[in-house]
Amino acid sequence: MTNGLTDGLVTFIVYVVAIATLLRAFPQWGPSTVVVGLAVFLTFTAPVILFVLGRPVNIWAFLCSYFFFTLCFLMAFGALFKSVSLRMLSDLANKPGRSESYDRLFGDYVTGDSFADRLAIAQNKQFALKEGSRYRLTERGRVLATNVRNVQRLFGITRSG
Repeated sequence: MTNGLTDGLVTFIVYVVAIATLLRAFPQWGPSTVVVGLAVFLTFTAPVILFVLGRPVNIWAFLCSYFFFTLCFLMAFGALFKSVSLRMLSDLANKPGRSESYDRLFGDYVTGDSFADRLAIAQNKQFALKEGSRYRLTERGRVLATNVRNVQRLFGITRSG
């Protein structure tokens, strides 16, 4: 059992180092894609590598420890990556006098981050096209919206975002 726990911890450490490396080496890759994709990749490849190296693998202990550390990391990473509140506090810490007006904060973080930036992302990912003063959902965007709606329906999510 100890081998599985240790192997899961070591694989998690490899995961964190690999994330730090990949995010710097390939900034064009989306951070969410990297952290989730690498977690899944290591779930399947680490036990195979351990087996090839001749280590006996207690798969259940390995998966329990690796999943525990990885899911804790993913929750923290998601909060740090997407938290408008934390970004706002960080920016306030860098302002002269560590303060900013309500109007400026509202404009930067509600109008900018919550609206304009999201429209730009939708265009960059080709989910929507800007046509004059209107936005039109692309086929790719329609497929994504349909899939998201189906998952929300499955889990009873009536309000999100």
